Amino acid sequence: MKTRTSLNLLLCLALLTGFTLSACRPKPAAVHDDTVYELDPLQGSMIVAAHPLAAQAGADVLAEGGNAADAAVCALAVLNVVEPHASGLGGGGFALVHDENGDVVIDFRETAPQGVNVDVFFDPADTLHLASTSKGTAVAVPGTPMGLAMLWQRYGSLELPRLLAPAIKLAENGYPVSQDLSELIQERAGAMMEDPVLNPLFLKDGFPPMVGDTLYNPELGALYRTLADSGLDYFYILLADKISETVRRAEGWITPEDVLTYEAVIREPIKSTYHDLTLVGPPPPATGALAVMETLNILEPLDLTSYTEAERVHLFCEAMKKAMRDRGKRVADPMRQSYDAVIDSLLDKEMAQQWLSQIHLDAIHHSWAPLGSQPMFPPMDHGNTTHLSVWDANGMVISLTQSINHFFGTGLVVNGFLLNNQMDDFTFEEGSLNLPVPGKRPRSSMAPMILLRGNEPVLCLGTPGGIRIPAAVSQILINHLDLGQNLQAAVDAPRVYPIGATLVLEPRFRAETMAGLEDIGYRPYALGPYDRYFGGAHGIQRLRDGRLVGGADPRRNGIAVYKER
Repeated sequence: MKTRTSLNLLLCLALLTGFTLSACRPKPAAVHDDTVYELDPLQGSMIVAAHPLAAQAGADVLAEGGNAADAAVCALAVLNVVEPHASGLGGGGFALVHDENGDVVIDFRETAPQGVNVDVFFDPADTLHLASTSKGTAVAVPGTPMGLAMLWQRYGSLELPRLLAPAIKLAENGYPVSQDLSELIQERAGAMMEDPVLNPLFLKDGFPPMVGDTLYNPELGALYRTLADSGLDYFYILLADKISETVRRAEGWITPEDVLTYEAVIREPIKSTYHDLTLVGPPPPATGALAVMETLNILEPLDLTSYTEAERVHLFCEAMKKAMRDRGKRVADPMRQSYDAVIDSLLDKEMAQQWLSQIHLDAIHHSWAPLGSQPMFPPMDHGNTTHLSVWDANGMVISLTQSINHFFGTGLVVNGFLLNNQMDDFTFEEGSLNLPVPGKRPRSSMAPMILLRGNEPVLCLGTPGGIRIPAAVSQILINHLDLGQNLQAAVDAPRVYPIGATLVLEPRFRAETMAGLEDIGYRPYALGPYDRYFGGAHGIQRLRDGRLVGGADPRRNGIAVYKER
């Protein structure tokens, strides 16, 4: 029978004997060391995206001499056509860009309309939370067109018509239905059959399409033709009245003025260190990277290879729960205050070791459950959002995550694209920092990240997955940096997400690991072996010799495409 042990005891013993915690279990040779290597020139460029057609379109741009920004804009426009359920012009997100001038975040997160009435979200009769998920009240002002416009205007090199041409062709001439899209339409077929707008957009002769069937979106193609000539930011002038009319007809508040006054924001990224690397990510209202950094800070002193797999999963879960609780309790949109001091405290290494000392190897720390936005259980939301990573031959790196929130957003359509339900990302609890107010951006779990050795990028990574994004990114980084797995293996490895004592997981762990987790006190809840619930991560690694290696998530239709220089 196990005795109740705490990492605090290990810390105390280490201090008494004059050794660090890591000396209690000596670390093997580090996967990444501090040696300075002379980097060879880049051998080519790469893009990793959630759909083969999008990745190939972006790769073709790179092959023609376009840079990472050009490829990202092209691929994202294609994703709006072929993966319309996950992101698009009706949503928002964050782009993290690294080039010779440093690191920049483009925040194109959606904003709450000026007329938002918070009382609507507290209606006890709204047991299905329709006000924040499927009515017009769920729609926040879209930011994606302005974000992509800013990305292209600031960094792009090719002409916009060239970049939007693949999306236009696929929308007008038709695109093949993927396995993911077919399954997701099938799940919503009843409602789509009754909807006069969604029916012709997503059904084939009134029925759910099969894999390989062709769907068309001529209205979206026409919109992209207009934006190719007039600029992506012309979206706001062109569609302000129509977006407002569509949303207000569905009981929402967005006015033409809300649309016309939307602005994307340039922000300084947040940074932390892990072993010999610098982690870079977007600041609030994005809080996913912050949670990843705090999680890794807590675990950094440990030699994770010296624990059993069950212990390692447990240590990760405890650290991640603490980080998610902290970000939920202490940070939100900085529109009304600065979070610099809070971020500094959450990323403080000494504070992280205090949290580590409170983790018990054989018991769950129940008081560290995340606050607010607690995921529904049993898990019903099997995914959302999209992520792409791009690395060009001149060293520009882009890690970009964008979303319409839940798959298919609100289901409201304007000119062939779906409107978001991002108002659901606000926290509807009295006193929360994340309550909606006019012009505010909902807190996000998105975590597009870039890792540097010195000033040189060595890895870019991100994933969809809603509130589970920080957990997915953290697990991939631990697999890669601590356990020595190559990037693809780290992405493929089974993932977990704790909800109280219930551990939602992919059932690919060894029997002894499952037994060990149950001994600690977890109640396993298995989903599919490669389940969309755990995201769809896409990343690129630069090896010591300059070669690029991609990691594409089998949980989506992701693919990495490499182009020789």
